[in-house]
Amino acid sequence: MPLPIEQRYYQEFEYSTADGWHYRLSFEKFDQPIDQYNRFRRLKVEVSTDDRRAWSAVPLAISLASTLRLWLGAQPEWPPEIVMALGGEQSTVWFDYEDDIDEGNWLGRASRWRASFDSRKRHWCLKRLYILDKDAKKLGHRRHPNSPI
Repeated sequence: MPLPIEQRYYQEFEYSTADGWHYRLSFEKFDQPIDQYNRFRRLKVEVSTDDRRAWSAVPLAISLASTLRLWLGAQPEWPPEIVMALGGEQSTVWFDYEDDIDEGNWLGRASRWRASFDSRKRHWCLKRLYILDKDAKKLGHRRHPNSPI
């Protein structure tokens, strides 16, 4: 389900599954850039299975196939800076985000992505949901008109 606009930008939010898994996503803020892209915040994902009494970090490692997507031109940003939607089922949590590819970059096209984490596999899988419509993006509409989301 889409998150309210005030929760999309660097705030903490949670998602609970029917079988008692609780996920918390937040953004750590830093006083100095933390990477070569001059980012001052980093996504932090945590899970609790004891009714939120203790939290443990979910690794941000991505699958081999997702790593290849990063290298071979799709170029989704990882980890993302803005989460657009959050959901899950049983021990799997997912969130959607959009990358913001420079229009001059011929290797990739701005897209909406879904990152899914399965607690048994212990890594994230990235999947492109759809390519953003450039004309709609210029008008401030980010969603592709034929998108199921």
